[in-house]
Amino acid sequence: MDDHLTVIEKLRAPFDEAMRRRGITPDYLARKLKAELNAKSVKVFLDAKTGRVLYSEKMIDWQIRQKARQDAVRLLGLEPPQRIQGDFNHAIREASQEERELARVAAKIALEMIANASESGGED
Repeated sequence: MDDHLTVIEKLRAPFDEAMRRRGITPDYLARKLKAELNAKSVKVFLDAKTGRVLYSEKMIDWQIRQKARQDAVRLLGLEPPQRIQGDFNHAIREASQEERELARVAAKIALEMIANASESGGED
């Protein structure tokens, strides 16, 4: 890797490449997020009297849409800061952007390692 890359970029590179090879790109994720923001679902019911299975019309799936909205807000960096309440005897500081990015990259690398381990175990 080039010497001018940051530590974060060097840590992310293998993960980013693995995601790209599997077709998981920012554009792909954006399309999936948009679909989730417009999610609809069909509910299935059993008529106890007749034993027939009934299907609803497509309905807005508020649960999926709410989760997608929360994901979008987080991805866009629009989440309000979390307020910590209580009496603390020590100073609390918010993690720096670099510390948060390092933690996120470390978690992604760990997940990739787990995925690679399960792939070598015969699962795909």
